Amino acid sequence: MTWPFENNTSAIVKKIADRSMKADKRRNAFIIITITFAVSLMMVLALYNLGTDRENRLYLQGRYQSSFINSTSTVFEKLKHNNQIEAVGKEAAMGTSRINDYTLDVYYRDQNALELKGVTDLLGKMPEAENEIIVEQSY
Repeated sequence: MTWPFENNTSAIVKKIADRSMKADKRRNAFIIITITFAVSLMMVLALYNLGTDRENRLYLQGRYQSSFINSTSTVFEKLKHNNQIEAVGKEAAMGTSRINDYTLDVYYRDQNALELKGVTDLLGKMPEAENEIIVEQSY
């Protein structure tokens, strides 16, 4: 009931309330989207860091941890039979040769040394005779 001196403002109040509710819904939706993007970004960064850390650990696993230069065969055998050492590889520099613009470094490496150095994706087959060698494809 309205009094003769009173204005009926219920329609205006309803419009203002509806607009306020719509604005609140938009604001809440924007906040939810912003939080979702922020959490997604943090998750991507965390997963990227974990992935690169794991990649580095896998790369370093099984790599050389120390070297013995000019070792004798007795030192090599002692290291080979030590149960605290995972793998031992033999490597020896055989010489260097310069041909035109190319430098060829010749090394002897056994199978363990190749694996420890990360040389596993060789094309062809390993040398079998004494006079066979592996040469890089780029050379």
